[in-house]
Amino acid sequence: MKYLSITLCSSAVLAVILYIFSVPLLNGAGQALVRIDNIQSSDCLVILAGDTTGERMRGAIKLWKKGYAGKIVFWSGSREYSERIFRQMEENEVQRNQILWSDQRLTEDSTYGEALVNIRLLKQVHARSFILVTSDYHTARSGRIYSFLAKKNGMTLCVYPVQSKEVTLDKWWRNPVDRKEVLREWQKTIWYLLRHHE
Repeated sequence: MKYLSITLCSSAVLAVILYIFSVPLLNGAGQALVRIDNIQSSDCLVILAGDTTGERMRGAIKLWKKGYAGKIVFWSGSREYSERIFRQMEENEVQRNQILWSDQRLTEDSTYGEALVNIRLLKQVHARSFILVTSDYHTARSGRIYSFLAKKNGMTLCVYPVQSKEVTLDKWWRNPVDRKEVLREWQKTIWYLLRHHE
């Protein structure tokens, strides 16, 4: 009986300790997906696709209005998506000659494939620097991909994280949508690291 009491007590203490330490560890796993740089004036803004709420576009327009860059670059998977972006930009007084875009089919359906297209667009305008605009939980992986390609092409970049309305990183494991996106982002990060040895 005494042994059972000690075992139950020890198990309870261990469970409490694991819970106390698991919360910061899990939150840390979410925050590790975020990259925050000091934003500097650059030649272009690069907006990543995959945003259904328009928050990345709004973040880029905010930086453009503050004069951080003169041109906006993006890849679009469809002409319909492009037209929606053009309308949003025109409503914010961004002229078409300040926008460079492509709807070319990607050689690789991934952030890396999109990056290859955007780097080509940046080279067309002889850009030497750019600001990468994407959702906060996507910045660490996309920043790594673009940093690798930027360095190869003599460019510099900084990453601007836009707070996602779709994914909340604080206590992400408690919400099924947040949990799915965070775990998927980690899966993609590990897959990228395995495939592309920098």
